[in-house]
Formats: sequence, structure tokens, C-alpha cells
Amino acid sequence: MSLSLLVGRLERFREQRRVLGVLNAVGTRRRVLGLSVLWQTLVPMALGLVLAAAAGLLTGAVLQYSAGVSAAVDRDAMLTMSGIAAAAVLLTTVLGLPQLLRLMSPGALRHE
Repeated sequence: MSLSLLVGRLERFREQRRVLGVLNAVGTRRRVLGLSVLWQTLVPMALGLVLAAAAGLLTGAVLQYSAGVSAAVDRDAMLTMSGIAAAAVLLTTVLGLPQLLRLMSPGALRHE
């Protein structure tokens, strides 16, 4: 999961090479761009987790109701999956920062 996020992030950096060079040339702080990478990874992951949890809880409740079993929620499993997703987001961001900083160089403005 984290590897596919990282590969996608690095490909987007490569596609946006000139944009990153221009942002650096006009004085955008590296910290701001680093935080934008975090948010660009965090928001889709959080939305996916919320939608998956809601759909899973609804499906489980319907199945348990139709089977005549009392509804139960495994909070530990949900927290574990949320923690794994948060770790994947942080790992992807940390591993993508060196490539981001490398592409923010003035040489990124050159175009063949």
C-alpha cells in the first residue's frame, strides 16, 4: 500500500518538475511544499478510510441483523487499520521529501 502511494507521489513530482522549480524561484518555502505533500496524501487516505468504515459498518449491521445476531463493532481492528493508514501516509511523505527537495532546484526550470 505504501509503496504504490510512494511511486504515485514520485511520478507526480516528476510531472510537476517545472512547477516546483518556479515555486522555489518565487520564494515558496520548502516547509510549505512539504506540508502540501502531506495533505495531498492525507486527505484521500482519510476519505477512503471514512467511506470504507461507514460502508463496512453498515454492511456488517445489515448482515448481523438479518442473521439475528446482536450487532458488535470491533473497535480495535478499526483503530489498527487507521493507525496503519496514518503510518503509510507519514512514510510516503517522508520518503518523498528528498525527491521534492531535489526537484525544487533552479535546474528544474530548464526545458529541453
